[in-house]
Amino acid sequence: MQQKVELSKQFQVSSKDASGASGTSTELYDYDDGLLATGGPIMIAAIAVALGIAATTFLASGEALFAVIISGFYTVMFFGIPAVMSRIRNGHDTRWQRAHRRVDQVSILTGIMGRREAVLQMVMVPIGVAFAFAAFSTIWVLARPW
Repeated sequence: MQQKVELSKQFQVSSKDASGASGTSTELYDYDDGLLATGGPIMIAAIAVALGIAATTFLASGEALFAVIISGFYTVMFFGIPAVMSRIRNGHDTRWQRAHRRVDQVSILTGIMGRREAVLQMVMVPIGVAFAFAAFSTIWVLARPW
């Protein structure tokens, strides 16, 4: 059975604006809630820690270290391109110029949730990956024959 996800009316575009009328709406349907500014550096740091752990683990092996370096370049592109595009958007769109930051409730696809819970959802996987790399590194070092 297909379910329809309903967004809060506070964050939807009114039908008058969607039809192309020249009137402006006071409703917030697209805004900067500050989640990216909060969670982005945490995610970048967690992935950097994971790649640092992998680099120190495979320091003796040139082929594996080369793969870690390629992963580092991929990470820079993965986080760098959206950062550049966000800066361009922030310069042109007034809705994204720090006017609505630090709200307590944020809108996500499935509804409205607290700010801390949303940030936790964002950073949970990168932090888990960093812990997994640490565990794999520990196993690799301890299982290595001397």
